[in-house]
Amino acid sequence: MIRFIVLLATVLATSATLPAALIVGNVGNDAAFNDYMKSLGAPGFGLCPCPAGAVDYTYEVFSPQGRIGNNSGTGDNEIGLHRNNPPDSTPPTSSSPLTPSSGSLQYVWGGAGMMNVLVDFELRRSANTITFTLSSPLAIFYQASFTDPLAGDVNLLAFRTRAEATASTTQAKATLTDLKIDGVGIPAATAFDNVIGGGSVVNNVVVANIVGDFSVTGKTTLDWLGTAPGGSALAWQIKAFRDVPLATVVPEPSTYALMGLTLAALAVVRRRA
Repeated sequence: MIRFIVLLATVLATSATLPAALIVGNVGNDAAFNDYMKSLGAPGFGLCPCPAGAVDYTYEVFSPQGRIGNNSGTGDNEIGLHRNNPPDSTPPTSSSPLTPSSGSLQYVWGGAGMMNVLVDFELRRSANTITFTLSSPLAIFYQASFTDPLAGDVNLLAFRTRAEATASTTQAKATLTDLKIDGVGIPAATAFDNVIGGGSVVNNVVVANIVGDFSVTGKTTLDWLGTAPGGSALAWQIKAFRDVPLATVVPEPSTYALMGLTLAALAVVRRRA
């Protein structure tokens, strides 16, 4: 019986171990995202000497981004891997994107009429080196990389989309879909499109507790109806944060059942003692 209890305890401890990557899901807009980070006690999120609710961006190490820009293929940055160099206190996307080793900083997205032309991307970490690639089966549109010890400390990713529509832009859609981390799919419920008719929508899907090398893959595009938006009115980012405290895992029902079985076994032993 004692051997049985030890076995149960071992299984229970294993099932309660935090996974290398925890898919938290869609936590909502930027304010909700900041609240979520502060709930973890994340350094720099409401814990820094900055205005209430503000974010200390020294903990955001890098961010691949796609934005509508001027969507002409010239003179603007529609694609980029942006990085922060602490102690900067601005988001990485406020800095110029890294010059690509292959491809271009310009890309003509989707198009009027909601063409929904999805393109593939990969975000990869190997030790302290980050590489971002946006490509199709025929060509690499953009590829850039950098190496920094802080990149090895990144343990949380936020997949963010922003779509804004006006009277002349009747619908806008920012898409991040078919998301996977190390080949494991992020459930369809957390791969999201934003489609609106007036106003703006922002969403953040979080993957936490990331450890070691990883590869994130997916598909993305920007689409609209009416007049094309400009600048960052239609955009997506993958925001990478370092040194975020571990998010907790809520036990599955099977874990609760195992806990009950263990307690019952302990009760039997106590009665026999």
